[in-house]
Amino acid sequence: MQYLKPDEVVWAAQIACILEASANKPAKVTRYRDFANPRFEDFLISAVAIGPALRDAKRASVGETILKAIRDTQRFVSYNTNLALPSSSSPW
Repeated sequence: MQYLKPDEVVWAAQIACILEASANKPAKVTRYRDFANPRFEDFLISAVAIGPALRDAKRASVGETILKAIRDTQRFVSYNTNLALPSSSSPW
């Protein structure tokens, strides 16, 4: 079995988050429909912001990884745009 390298895990998670944010969903922010807060761009920024936490996930607990991902996101976006993204796209 071949394992993904840490950077490959991060890229896969970030791509998955971007694709999920880009999907057209009813009553959700999409690339065709922003809300006043948050906007579509906030979700894309959030997908990138979780990268360092996911890269280091092998050396941290699930809780530590999610907390780091949320804190890193808050540096760039003031909305909770990635409530489920770090846990649903993590390598555990």
